[in-house]
Amino acid sequence: MDSDLKQLHDRDFNLWIENIKIKIQKQDFDGMDWDNLLDEIDDMGASQKRALNSYMQRLIEHILKLKYW
Repeated sequence: MDSDLKQLHDRDFNLWIENIKIKIQKQDFDGMDWDNLLDEIDDMGASQKRALNSYMQRLIEHILKLKYW
């Protein structure tokens, strides 16, 4: 793995994303920053789960208000 790419993740996230995208397009899988990429995918999934949970909670609150208020 390219250590410069790994350090780029901490210094300039947007540039890191662009570099990862280019590597995927070129199918340059040997030079990937797999550790950070997997962490970002995990974080993205967790964030979406939290958002869905929040939306569901808000929906239930509104339904209960409509029914019992």
